[in-house]
Amino acid sequence: MGVQCWALIANFSQLTHFLENSEYAKLGTIIFFAVLNTLVVIYLMVPAVRIAYTDPRLRWWEAFPRYFVDYPCSYGAHQKGLILNISKGGLFIKPEREREQSGIIHISFIYKGQEVNLYGKVIHNFTFEGERGFGVEFHELNDKGSRAIKMIIKDLEANKTKRRPERRPTIKSFMNWMKHLPTGKGIFPEKNYRNPKTQDQDKKAG
Repeated sequence: MGVQCWALIANFSQLTHFLENSEYAKLGTIIFFAVLNTLVVIYLMVPAVRIAYTDPRLRWWEAFPRYFVDYPCSYGAHQKGLILNISKGGLFIKPEREREQSGIIHISFIYKGQEVNLYGKVIHNFTFEGERGFGVEFHELNDKGSRAIKMIIKDLEANKTKRRPERRPTIKSFMNWMKHLPTGKGIFPEKNYRNPKTQDQDKKAG
């Protein structure tokens, strides 16, 4: 806003010149963009909009797509479970025997006949779509582990595996947004927390 005001003040003589010489098109263009810039700044300062960029739980661009899978796995001290979803940053495990998990754990599962061994940090115990389990963030992956995760994610995407967020063509998504604008929906971001008890769920956990 300070820069905008400085630009108008610095060019005041030019604006006066346009007005005195009836060059209304040029004057109108400058005023139009000054007003537009001001409106954009005001919009971005609205709390409902600003929080989308400052609250880690809502910064969607930092989150990786989660692919829904069902990979049997072992973790920790010979415990069994089922990987229900996986992303580049982590995964979600439904344990065979329900119990709280914490700390860094070793995870092993078979993918295309090859054993995949990873280490991850348990960042939260919660219920995901009715299944009780825990989210794991990958921890200090070695080259082999990184390649394995990249290959898995690449295969899942190539096979159009169901994921969250769902795949939506950009044009179709934009047109759908435009369609709902007259109703007021989409003007301001909607906060979409999991629930009050799990709001601190890490963005990378599967």
